[in-house]
Amino acid sequence: MMERLKARRAEIARLREERGATDPILIIAGIAITLILLVGGSFAISGFIANAHNLNAQGDLERIATAQSAYLAQNDGFGALRVGPNVGTQNTQLQQGALGFTPTDGNSTIVRTAPAGWTAVTKSGSGAIYMRSSLSSDAFQASGGMVTDPAGYSAWSVSRTNQMVNPLGSTATGIAGYGVANGASVSFDAPTKGVRVNAPANAFTDSGLNLSGAISYTPKASTFTVSMDVTGVTDGAWRVSSQGTWAPTVVSGSYIAVAAGETKRVSMTFSTNTGARGALYLLRQNPGVASSAIVKNVMFEETDSAREFFDGSTPGSELVRNRWTGTPDASIAVLERRTIAAGTGQVWSPGVQPSGFTLPTGITWAQVAADIQDVNS
Repeated sequence: MMERLKARRAEIARLREERGATDPILIIAGIAITLILLVGGSFAISGFIANAHNLNAQGDLERIATAQSAYLAQNDGFGALRVGPNVGTQNTQLQQGALGFTPTDGNSTIVRTAPAGWTAVTKSGSGAIYMRSSLSSDAFQASGGMVTDPAGYSAWSVSRTNQMVNPLGSTATGIAGYGVANGASVSFDAPTKGVRVNAPANAFTDSGLNLSGAISYTPKASTFTVSMDVTGVTDGAWRVSSQGTWAPTVVSGSYIAVAAGETKRVSMTFSTNTGARGALYLLRQNPGVASSAIVKNVMFEETDSAREFFDGSTPGSELVRNRWTGTPDASIAVLERRTIAAGTGQVWSPGVQPSGFTLPTGITWAQVAADIQDVNS
């Protein structure tokens, strides 16, 4: 009886072991653990291989330094090199001689030289790029690479046009195109780089400055606005007046009082026809009192209201630029705009020169950045 009971217990134990070996829950858990170990192991192996590639690249830079010392002793200069799958074989000076340098297989290397020293850039099998110069014993990793372009732009388009070919802006150097009316005189005011107009005490109300000779104008039926900064040398009142064949009638703006030392923007909007350019004046109000003013920052624009002044020398921004269409201070100026375009894709960025990475005289960071781009291409 006791022998049968022992045999039964042994059979139950055996069945339990066999069930454990085929339990689906245990099998799934085992597979999961195996996958985790495999994936983790592959990451470790990949990291080990990448690190080995990087050490080879840095070792190449060390061997380049050694080869350059030997080359300098034999040739009184430094040896250039350009070799590898990304750059071809175009220069092998540094590979020549008993102590010549041969890069690690698969690495692309560029050695640039100048009388004062050399720089070397090499791309590792991992994709990392390292560089060194004759003035440093350390290898530096380049930060360049393909990046998403944050500033893809539309084409520039003209938004505004200043048709004053001598607008007397910040860089004006003369008074070409400016004349006088009824006994006034004009001169260039060097401190302000503007036109000084002196209207004497005489019998003429319409004594002052004639601006029309400084305007580039093609006859057309449209609306134009002229505006300018007027700074009082004496107290006075001034207005703009349009006369002649380009306007159906004489058009004059309102007088603007300008005290001595004060600056005001004086403007007028008028319609033109298809007649030739007429006269455009800045006239003083009181004929019995001498009046003087300085005029600058003049705009003549096809628009129905006075707008902010610009000329070809006015500073722009990322999305706005101002330029002369011809000779500065003697041609039409245009204001152009552009927009940021979406979806511009990837562009190359060479990164920045690492702190401590010193370049020998005769080699610039722009040249090294170009070498970085070449070995990465």
